[in-house]
Parts: sequence; structure tokens; C-alpha cells
Amino acid sequence: MDVIDQFQLFQQELETKHNKWEKIVKLSRDITIDSKKLIFLLHRIDITSPETNSKFKIITEADEKCDIIMKKWKQIATELQDEDSHAYIRAFSPGLQEFIEAMSFLYYFKTEENYSIQSISNCLLDLSEIQKSLVFADDENKEPLVIPIPVLEYLYGIADTTGEVMRLCINSAAKAITETSKKKVFKLCAFIRILYEMFLSFSSIIDVSPGRKRLLQSKIDVMKSSLQKVEDTCYQLGLRGKELLDVILKNYEPIKVNEPSG
Repeated sequence: MDVIDQFQLFQQELETKHNKWEKIVKLSRDITIDSKKLIFLLHRIDITSPETNSKFKIITEADEKCDIIMKKWKQIATELQDEDSHAYIRAFSPGLQEFIEAMSFLYYFKTEENYSIQSISNCLLDLSEIQKSLVFADDENKEPLVIPIPVLEYLYGIADTTGEVMRLCINSAAKAITETSKKKVFKLCAFIRILYEMFLSFSSIIDVSPGRKRLLQSKIDVMKSSLQKVEDTCYQLGLRGKELLDVILKNYEPIKVNEPSG
């Protein structure tokens, strides 16, 4: 093979990889949009209400949206077949993080009724559970299609979940009148505190590149800010009760969750 033939072969390989990369990026964007829609849907759940039918309907609808997202993940898994997935991780990283955030938020709603404040850490969606959801049967081969989830991507997604929990907590505090509803708000605060303490415990020892570590630290800083807001909200709720929640509203503007376009 002469030099020209070799370069033509290199060109074909690069074009194939580029086209695969662009296709994965597009699918990742679609997953990001669908995951944001899922999060927006979950914010319609009123945790302070004793009525459960509405929550059940929303969770059922959320599961249906998850099925749509999973079909797109299977498309990505098909593209990554016989490829080094780590070489394409940056192509689908944004979608993966948003997906983990949405799934962990949904998992909290599904499980929080089963645990007290003391055991609320059980509402954290485990990495192994998310990994199981990204294993797909291949119709043509016996080997399943798998999208490996790097630990750091999982941590990024979980860290972002605290922002949604913070929004849920502050918005729910304004409607928490009964002791039961207040406990649900306090449970949200305990969940964020546990996550923050967990991230603090390993942030200084985790071995990643400086750029990735800065990103992790920035997410931890946001978690700290969210925790402070939630603790202040719960302090006002627990100390003064519903009649003085206007103090909270003066300090924090009502947090709106905008429905994503697309």
C-alpha cells in the first residue's frame, strides 16, 4: 500500500469516527432535553399533600418518559458497539449527567415514603442501579449492549440533583402546614446534607485531572449554597411556623422551574 492509499484509509477512518461522534452528540442532546422535561414533570408533585393519586399518576407518566429516553440510550449503545466508549464519553457526557440527575430525582420520589429522616440516605440512587438500566439486549448478538458509566459522571449527576431537591424543598415549605408535611420538608434538607457531607469526605482524595477536579469542586460549592438555603428555610419553618413564612419569601424569590423547549 502506497502513501496515498494509506492517507485515504486514514481519511475514511476519521470520517467514520466524526460521523459517529456527531450522531452520539445529537442523541445526547435529545436525552438532555427529555431528562429536563422529566425533572419539570416531577416538580408538579406536591409532597405536602396527603392525596397520593396525583403523585402516582405523575410517577407513572415519568416512567413512560424514561422508556422514551432508554430507546435513545440503546441507539447510543448500538453506536458504541465494538468501540472504546471512553473515547466518546465527552460526546454523551452532558446527556448522561442530566439523565442521572433526572433518574435520581425520580428515585427519591419513589422511595422517600419508606424511610425516616435518619435513614433518608437510602433514597440515593446507587451507581449499580443506573448501570443496570443502561444494559440492553442485542437482537443480533448474544452479548448485551452496555454503556459504561464512569464514576465521576455519576458523581456529577448526583451533585446536580441537590439543586432540584433544594427547589422542591423551598417551594414545598410555603405549603407545609401539618406536622406531616413539615417532616417531608425536613427530610429533603436531611437528604441534601447527607449528600454534601458525602462529597466533602472524598473531594480532597479523589484522583482526577485538575480540570475535572475543579468542576467537581464547583458543584460542591453549589451544593453548599443549596444546603444553606434549605437549612435557613427549615429553620424558619420549624421555629416560627407557617404564619411567618413570608420571611423566607422576602429572602428568596419563588423558584420557578421553566419547562424546557423542544
